[in-house]
Order: sequence, then structure tokens, then C-alpha cells
Amino acid sequence: MVSEKYRGLSREELLETAAQLGSDFEKFSGSCSQCTAAALREILGFEDVVVKVATSSCGGQTREPGSTHVHRVSPKRCAIS
Repeated sequence: MVSEKYRGLSREELLETAAQLGSDFEKFSGSCSQCTAAALREILGFEDVVVKVATSSCGGQTREPGSTHVHRVSPKRCAIS
């Protein structure tokens, strides 16, 4: 459920707001997963523990052999789980 502060926004506005919040959070933290989870927590209002759990994902989780792309645990999975 969307937090009361953001209930009047359209889907597109929510997505834009989440992207901006994530970007703003990343200015203070280098963790993509934590910043994404923090932005979603701001909009959806779930518990802070989800953001803390996402912190352990800093630096990625796995790498495919021969790939330079780091695969991360999706912050959406943390938020949904």
C-alpha cells in the first residue's frame, strides 16, 4: 500500500518519485540495493529492517563466469519477501 503522503500520485509519478528518491539517497550511500530499498520504503511505508537487509547486498552477490556484470539480489525481492 502506498504511504499517505504519496497516495494522490499516478503510477508514472510514483515511479519518477521512486527514481528521484533513490538517486537522492545514493548521494549519501554507495549501495544501489540499499538506496532502492530506501526509496521504496519511503513510498510504500514498510519496515526499516528491509533497508538494513538490503545493505548486505553491497557490492553484488554473484558474477557469471566471463562476465563483468555483477548480479545483485533485487531490492524488490527484499521488499516483497
